[in-house]
Amino acid sequence: MLHSEAAPLARHGIPNSPPPMISTLRRPLAALCALSLTIAAPGAALNAGPARPEFLPAARGPLQGSGTPSARRQERPAPGKEKRPSRPATRKAEPSWPKLKFVRRKIAKERLYRLISKKPGRAAEARRLLLSYGPGVCPILLAALRENQKEGLAAELENLLDSLVTPEHAPLLVKAYRTNNRVAGRWILKKLKDFENPSLAPFFRKRSRDKDPEIALLARYALAGLGDLDWLPFLVDEAAKHWNERNVEIRRAGATMKGEEASARLVSMLREADDGRKVAVLRLLAVAGVKSAVGPVASLLDSSKHQVRVGAVNALRGLVDGDPPFRNLPVFAAIEEVKKWKRRVGR
Repeated sequence: MLHSEAAPLARHGIPNSPPPMISTLRRPLAALCALSLTIAAPGAALNAGPARPEFLPAARGPLQGSGTPSARRQERPAPGKEKRPSRPATRKAEPSWPKLKFVRRKIAKERLYRLISKKPGRAAEARRLLLSYGPGVCPILLAALRENQKEGLAAELENLLDSLVTPEHAPLLVKAYRTNNRVAGRWILKKLKDFENPSLAPFFRKRSRDKDPEIALLARYALAGLGDLDWLPFLVDEAAKHWNERNVEIRRAGATMKGEEASARLVSMLREADDGRKVAVLRLLAVAGVKSAVGPVASLLDSSKHQVRVGAVNALRGLVDGDPPFRNLPVFAAIEEVKKWKRRVGR
């Protein structure tokens, strides 16, 4: 209010300064008026003087950081334990055979029986066609490999599978094994045994107790072929009982165990065995033993038993020279071999 206007107010008994309550109300009212002017004319703010306080409506709800200190501590996660966004679990894809188109699956099933056709060229044409489909046709071949099939078909199916299946298919063969299909099961065991894959040992151990004696035998040879020394006595038993028909398999499995430990175990067996068992142990020493066994083996060159002397000669051939055993060594030839080896080992 201007100074010239103050005198007339005083003459009428009106004080120059407003009462305290009116003064208190005037300040926020002036601020609101200034705010409305600023909103109405935005450009005016460019030339305005010092900024005046503006009153904004209060935010709904509690202010950030409100509450007791203990409550705020509970709201904040402990260091290192912040929640991270969960990622969807990714399931590892199971191995599977390559997919075969429906039309090819149908044709493959129809062509199976042509594998044993007597017509010229038909069997060869069916074989070429099935091979051209690649490993994707293996499930069809395995399903057809069963008992009571037409004569000759099982052998043709096994030949095809041998051509198509490789070591990388081992998990698929394990998955395809069925206890109610012994024919396919035997082929699967034979194939897996040839792969000599240590990761298959649990599968072989389970099958070594199979009710089917052929499957159990294949699994035991597979375990021995992995170099598991626990199966060394099994090989000695096989060498004692089935050498003539299984000697190749026995020697192949025994060779995987070759080393000081296998040699020491066999020498220990050799000392405790009777004459018949000694021959079997000597057969294994030829492939699984090392040169430290030469002395105990050479001591048997003086045995009174012809088969033991021949076994010692064959074991020394393997231990010293790495040569295979003689198929048949007559008595007089054996005498010459014994003399030769006595000279070589200094006996």
